[in-house]
Amino acid sequence: MTWHVDQRKVVDYLLSATSVPGAAKNRFFRSLGFAPADWETFRDALADHPLTATLASVDNTSPYGDKRVYHCQITSPNGRDPCIRTVWQQSDDTYRLLTAYPFL
Repeated sequence: MTWHVDQRKVVDYLLSATSVPGAAKNRFFRSLGFAPADWETFRDALADHPLTATLASVDNTSPYGDKRVYHCQITSPNGRDPCIRTVWQQSDDTYRLLTAYPFL
């Protein structure tokens, strides 16, 4: 199984200072030391998340493929390593990141 994180998802959404839907996520993830200039660090942390986090739910009713939700710790550059939630959509043998957000 492969975990894919698109550069645009990271730079233009999760770490974008101008994305209205991503504004709160941008502030949160930047406070952990993630930055657009080094987006690969965030990509790698997100791709590792399902490997160490807890599988919270699986939705297999979508016509686009199974959706999996994982929660808890993500490794961050500043070492705070907070609990987050990531959502992934299956396409063949690859899961693509849909979103990530703080899990409180």
